[in-house]
Amino acid sequence: MPTSPSWLRAPHRIFHTRVLQHMAAHPLASAALFLVTGVILTGILTWQVLDNLRTRTAVETARSYAASLGIVREYYTNEVVPKAREAGATVRHDYRDVPGAIPMPATVSIELGQLIDRAGSPARMRFYSAWPYPYREDGGPRDTFEQQAVDTFQTSESQPIIEVNGTLTGGALRYAEPVVMRAGCASCHNDDPLSPKRDWVAGDVGGVQAVTVALPSLLPGFGSGAIRPDLATSLTVAGLIGGLIGVTVLLFVLLRRLNRSLQLAASRNAKLTVAREAAEQANAGKNRIMSNISHELRTPLNAIIGFSEMISREALGSVGNPRYRDYATDIRDSGERLLSIIENMVSFAEIDSGQVSLTDAEIELSAELERVRSMMAPLSTEHPHPISIMIPPAFPALRMDRRALRNILANLLANAVQYSGKGAEIWLIASHHADGVTIEVRDNGVGIPPGDLKRIMQPFERAGDPSFANVEGIGLGLSIAQEMAALHGAGITLESTPQKGTVASLNVPRTRVVTDRTADRSDNGETRLARASTRA
Repeated sequence: MPTSPSWLRAPHRIFHTRVLQHMAAHPLASAALFLVTGVILTGILTWQVLDNLRTRTAVETARSYAASLGIVREYYTNEVVPKAREAGATVRHDYRDVPGAIPMPATVSIELGQLIDRAGSPARMRFYSAWPYPYREDGGPRDTFEQQAVDTFQTSESQPIIEVNGTLTGGALRYAEPVVMRAGCASCHNDDPLSPKRDWVAGDVGGVQAVTVALPSLLPGFGSGAIRPDLATSLTVAGLIGGLIGVTVLLFVLLRRLNRSLQLAASRNAKLTVAREAAEQANAGKNRIMSNISHELRTPLNAIIGFSEMISREALGSVGNPRYRDYATDIRDSGERLLSIIENMVSFAEIDSGQVSLTDAEIELSAELERVRSMMAPLSTEHPHPISIMIPPAFPALRMDRRALRNILANLLANAVQYSGKGAEIWLIASHHADGVTIEVRDNGVGIPPGDLKRIMQPFERAGDPSFANVEGIGLGLSIAQEMAALHGAGITLESTPQKGTVASLNVPRTRVVTDRTADRSDNGETRLARASTRA
């Protein structure tokens, strides 16, 4: 029969002669010791399991509240605000004091959180930023956790931050997630004179959405005075056994309570998932419909434009009556206008769905400005304005998406051509400076009232001057130009003085400027003011 190693025999002898013999001599004390040990171990295990379940439930609850608030804010921003603006309403933080105004999306988030707090919800909402507006007295971080969240989200792509301060009798879980700006939100903040930060770009973290969830007590009913510390010395073995039973009952009660909380959280999450999937399907369906319609319209329109062009030029022979040639020219111009509207609607749908893909290329700006000027030919009949190009020699190239840059410049120029008024002149001016490149579309026309400058940058908004009521278009050009610019990290500014003119500037950052080659070389050192001052 094998024997134990010598290094094991000594501990075995000590355990047998001392521990077992002592337990046999004092059975009651030994039983009490085992019971106390069992209570302690059971309590520790129970506390760990319950605390883990409590924390997970609180995290899911916080995520659900944050997701719900985010969906409400997204729906309000994308659906309610545009419709309200179409109806003539303004979007302001002090909407209660302004007739016909509705609250800003951030104001809705803040006041909705306050309403939820007053309703007695187990979760408290908070919406704050590193750059709070001056009229928000409590808009910045209030403590170390909030400051940590702001700092973390500004320096890295972080997951939500969670802090748990739990005790046996309660506590709280704090949850914070970043609020990322879309291009439209960034431009709106940049244009707001009260904004403490004016260089927002799409993708920046504009603020923090935080939820604080109260943690339930792990010992419901304790602390009422029924169990007094001075009674601890009189506890007997029966009391310890009763404690084990009580722990078991407590565990069962807490598990049922936490299970109900988990079921409620799961039900809310399922509803949010269904709503999100429905919204995604609806958006995908809208994009498919837009793509199909645009394809079906483009094909016959291209034929109409092409054939009418041939007829107007009498490419295959004389058409006889000169009026027919004029009609063909009108048909071509109308087709090109309709095609432009369709292109703008497709671009707007792509931007709205986030499906715009950019293909960067080195672009010679002088040639691009000439092409954009030539694109204004269809507008020449109704809006005859001389368009001059001013670009220095040896101008650097730009690294941008060619189609997007052309779209931006064409929309800015078309806006100047259509809304500058009779007798106005228009200039396309390019300049290179330390911060990058600025391309200005400048006119000396009727100008834009100060109150309309922000409004006309929004989708489907147009100039309020009644004299321009018959101008073609649906009010998407400037908003598309703004969104396309933001995708490149660029920005558009609009300045105007009534009866003196308007300047629309595309500000391209220096990261988009090609410094190792030039886009427009000239044989002499003179700045070319205008190759040919032509009509649009």
